[in-house]
Amino acid sequence: HAALTMAQRGVQLDDKLADAHVVAGKIYLSMGRFTDAQRELDRLCANLMLQLQRSHVLKDWAAARDALDEIKNYFPGPDHPCPWKAEQRRAELKL
Repeated sequence: HAALTMAQRGVQLDDKLADAHVVAGKIYLSMGRFTDAQRELDRLCANLMLQLQRSHVLKDWAAARDALDEIKNYFPGPDHPCPWKAEQRRAELKL
């Protein structure tokens, strides 16, 4: 009876460890997706800031303002540094 109980506990422990590995795997995949999404947002921000810079160099103030507005549309909240960078640039360019 004691051996059976120990074996059952061992199986339960194995099941819990397997569940923990599944959860850890899901977390790892989620973190990878988050990292990929963060990279994509960073790339988008860089492209929009480049568009802003290009418009500034060409003295196309309407296009520069459009780029700034587009940044606001893509990044409406404070979760990414892009809106802050854009507002800094807006102040520098007096747009």
